[in-house]
Parts: sequence; structure tokens; C-alpha cells
Amino acid sequence: MKIKCLLSVFVLMTHFIMAQSLTNIVFKGIGPQHYLQNSIDSINYTIHSVVCPNTVTDVDGNSYNVIAIGDQCWLKENLKTTHFKNGVAIPSTLTNAQWTNSLSAACADCDNNPTNTAVYGKLYNWYAVSDTSGLCPVGWHPSSRSDWKRLEAYLDPMSDTMELISMVSPVLGISLKEVGFSHWLPPGIPMSVVTNSSGFTALPGGMRANFDGTYWDIKYRGEFWTSTYKNSANSYSIIIEHSWNMLSETNHHIRTGMSVRCVKD
Repeated sequence: MKIKCLLSVFVLMTHFIMAQSLTNIVFKGIGPQHYLQNSIDSINYTIHSVVCPNTVTDVDGNSYNVIAIGDQCWLKENLKTTHFKNGVAIPSTLTNAQWTNSLSAACADCDNNPTNTAVYGKLYNWYAVSDTSGLCPVGWHPSSRSDWKRLEAYLDPMSDTMELISMVSPVLGISLKEVGFSHWLPPGIPMSVVTNSSGFTALPGGMRANFDGTYWDIKYRGEFWTSTYKNSANSYSIIIEHSWNMLSETNHHIRTGMSVRCVKD
């Protein structure tokens, strides 16, 4: 018996796997759900919009531009705060050895250079991202894996929200990356013209390694934490690289330092 669906969604997507057509339906407030096409009789859907503030300010007084993408409000910049929203300070001057052994929240300036933070934001370990004190401004939260899936599905209806491979989309970097090479290194291989059509303005803030506390990849790679836990040692993260237009999902050790983007609650 076929199912007749009345759904509230913002994007539909089709995948072809093992000769079976699957429809990816993104529910508002739930995320992608997957159905065999031949089991669905009809779909009625509505397009949701969202009204976002132009800017938002964190507890340190840093002001961030905001962008509406689909039915989400995202910070247009990487987070810079050195305090949780309750005013508690996040340790930010750890040595390499301290960083490697830390079992609590910490943040850092890439290459220990505050000038980098002014452009690329702070690097946070996952203890800071997951801390219940709240890393983002009031009314906002660190982007979850589900938040990224919604973003991906909205911008690229053929993106791999079914998580079949680590490369979520071969083209999403085009619409996510900041245009030009003021902050990104020139590409090592030919790539399509970056448009930043989403307004997301992804920047390559690099990372701080969990194994020795050294800094990697600034201007080369945007590495963004999600708040979604994978196992006792790792959590999910999103990667956007300078030489490719893809967006990929991976996971990093929870003591790794990476950029954070916040989403409105």
C-alpha cells in the first residue's frame, strides 16, 4: 500500500542507490528522512522562511553579521568569544603540552597570534563546544550535525545527507567560501569560480592539533566543529578546503582546536 504524505518541508532530494529511488525529505525541526519513492503516493509541502537579526553580540562585546539560509539563521563569521555566555572565562593561553592534555574547555588564537583571531575567529576544543555553560551568544547554539545537514540540503539538493560517503557535496564550497584570496590561499589546482552565493563566507581558520598542540592549515582549510558527539574520543566536523569546491564531513579528536559557527535557536 502506498503512503500519502502531508509534510512540512523546505527541500526535496532524490538519490539513486542499488536501482532504487529514494526521496530525501527534510522535516522542519527534525532533519532529513528517507523514503522509497514507490512507497509515496503524493507530497504536499510548504516553503519556510525565517527572519534573522542583522547582527548579534556575544558576551565579550564582539559583534557578528548574521545571514539567513533556508529556515536557519547563521553567524556569517567564526566565533571569537573568550567567555561562556554566563561570563565564565574559557582558558586561552595553554601551552602545547597543556592543550594536548586538557580535559576541559579551552580556546586559542591560531599560531598564538591575536591578529588571526580578528579575521578567522578563535579555535575551540570540543569541550568548549559541548559545555553546558553555552559557548554562543544568548539565543544561539554551536551548529550541530543536523544543522549542517539542513544547510547542505537547502544549498545543494543532491548533497549526501544520507551519509553514504564523507564527501557531502562536490560543489558546496562554491556557494560557501569567501570570494577571492585575501584570506584563502590561491588554489593549487584549477577550480570553478567561487561565488559565496549563500552569504555564509566560510574562512580557513585552520586547526590546533590534539596530539602536540601545534597549529595547522590556516588560510588552507576551514575546519568547523559540530556539537554532535560520535564516540568517547571523537566528534563530527565539517571541512572546506582551498583547492577543492567540495564540502566533506569527518570527525576529529575532542581535544582538537577548530572554528565554530553558531546557529539561532
